[in-house]
Amino acid sequence: MAPVDTIVGASTQLNGPAGLAFDAGGRLFVSNANGTSPNQRITVYSAGASGNATRSRSSWVQIPAWTSPVGIVVDPSGNCSVASAAFGSHQYKVAVYAAGANGNVAPTAIIAGPTTGLSAPVFLSF
Repeated sequence: MAPVDTIVGASTQLNGPAGLAFDAGGRLFVSNANGTSPNQRITVYSAGASGNATRSRSSWVQIPAWTSPVGIVVDPSGNCSVASAAFGSHQYKVAVYAAGANGNVAPTAIIAGPTTGLSAPVFLSF
């Protein structure tokens, strides 16, 4: 079966895409897990983007250096949650970013610590 669409090329700034999510408006959110900061980030693409697409609105959230962003989900309000892990140090976290977050911004919430029971979170869902 052939793919319905493909996003690929230098303009995409994809770097080891690990997780995908769509928001209510059809925008595509991609977690990029390869490399080091600033390459580990969330890139956002306009609804219907294809080919060598550039990220929309220059929207991206740089993930703090302690992470390797993998799982991602966008809730109905547009808040973006990212599951991440610094696998060597066992620092597992879920960071929540406000709808429309753009640039190097702090998360609005972080779920982390030994009492959470998190162990290498990879997938998120609502």
